[in-house]
Amino acid sequence: MKTLIHLSLFLLISASIYAQAPEKMSYQAVIRDGSDALVTNQAVGMQISILQGSATGSAVYSETQNPTSNLNGLVSVEIGMGTTSDDFSAIDWTAGTYFIKTETDPTGGSNYTITGTSQLMSVPFALYAKTSGSSTPGPAGKDGVDGIDGINGTDGLQGPIGLTGATGPQGAVGATGEQGADGVVGATGPQGDAGADGVGIAQTLSQSGNDITLSDGGGTVIITDTDTQLDAAGVTALGFTSGAHTVDTDTHIDAAGIIGLGFTSGAHTVDTDTQLDEAGVDAFVENNGYLTSFTEVDGSITNEIELPTTANSGDMNYWDGNAWVIIPATDNEGATLQMISGVPTWTGGTPPPATIGDFRGGGVVFWVDPNDNTKGLVCAVSDQSSSAVWGCHGSEITGADGTAIGTGAQNTMDIDGGCTTLGTAANICANLSLNGHSDWFLPSIDELAEMYSNSNTINAASIANGGTSFTAIPDFFTAPNSNKYWSSTEDNTTDAFYIQFGLLSGFGNDEAEVKKISKITNLSVRAIRAL
Repeated sequence: MKTLIHLSLFLLISASIYAQAPEKMSYQAVIRDGSDALVTNQAVGMQISILQGSATGSAVYSETQNPTSNLNGLVSVEIGMGTTSDDFSAIDWTAGTYFIKTETDPTGGSNYTITGTSQLMSVPFALYAKTSGSSTPGPAGKDGVDGIDGINGTDGLQGPIGLTGATGPQGAVGATGEQGADGVVGATGPQGDAGADGVGIAQTLSQSGNDITLSDGGGTVIITDTDTQLDAAGVTALGFTSGAHTVDTDTHIDAAGIIGLGFTSGAHTVDTDTQLDEAGVDAFVENNGYLTSFTEVDGSITNEIELPTTANSGDMNYWDGNAWVIIPATDNEGATLQMISGVPTWTGGTPPPATIGDFRGGGVVFWVDPNDNTKGLVCAVSDQSSSAVWGCHGSEITGADGTAIGTGAQNTMDIDGGCTTLGTAANICANLSLNGHSDWFLPSIDELAEMYSNSNTINAASIANGGTSFTAIPDFFTAPNSNKYWSSTEDNTTDAFYIQFGLLSGFGNDEAEVKKISKITNLSVRAIRAL
């Protein structure tokens, strides 16, 4: 990883009035690295040029200087006072526009890797006045374009109400309005007097043969057939056969009746043997197309779903198109499982308080944040290596000197970025993907000391979750230093700090003894991550 240096540049021009103008200009720059951190208390090399006409014009003046940045990353120089073969006083500031070009080497040499060019928007007054000629004011320039109108002011107070005016003349009569709705129905009036009785008409009903007649124009009805008894033709028309009928009450079926129902008369034997013989099996398979044979690929019939066998309690699995992938369980109360970029992911929820020895976040909790007991640090349940070097012996890794809790992650980033050697302790942790997490790092020396102090609890929790204890007794033949664990804290160009666990130490029962050793020594590695 290459470190990028950023410069924040600005030009300060002295406005003091001298009897004779000084032949120099003040210039300042702030230097920052690729993480936007200040580069402080460090010598830098600078070459400064004055260009005429454009940002790519010819240089009328050039000089070099080697200032040192202060605690705030600020360097200050006076242009005109550096090492040069040019004459700063010979610059004709009336000859057009000028640009200032800076070239910087953050390491203090002359390998200028950072270049910036900006226009001098106003020539220093004292320098210009020296060659400006007469001090008599020139003619007034043309008026500039009017500026944009300002925003409206706030409304003034409400004035007093005026006197009532005289009554106006009577207006014209308006048009007739629409017909109104019907009014409510009035109450019922009183009962009127009874009317006179009408004159009745007496009528007589008489029969003559098949005719029945009502007198006085009442009309006549003719009855044609009053015989309700069916004759032989009537019975036949209804679908019946005339004459006497005999009902057969015998419910037994004779031989002819049995044959008519599709059965064979005589005794029958029922076969109660339900087991198919070879011929029956062949007939069943051939007639129905069932599978008759298969080949077991992995030799086991107990794992046909082929799910992962290393999952922890609460984990879930999903098929990513090529293999089953574990989705680690979350400890957050009320969390929801969402599809994010095609991957099931736990989001939200309230994390429970962490306790030393808990298995969560892919490892065992060994430190809880005193200001927020839902946050802390966890370590892996087993070592990532028993024989890894710290790396880059003879070189100082800038930024890898953090000791406090919370500095291990930055130490690891600085080591992995500044040391290109593969397989170092920090490189192993930075590239570790374990239990669904890939943000592991090598602990700082204080973080490693916390692991040492809680090693007995960590060992028990690690074994309970499929891991191993810290190495207490090394194999003196293959890995004699495997009970010594690297921290990410560098001491100098050749040494880094470590802590010995187990043999010849209290191993969790006393304060850790911090020691340093050559970076080329092979020690054990146990990665950690933040909750």
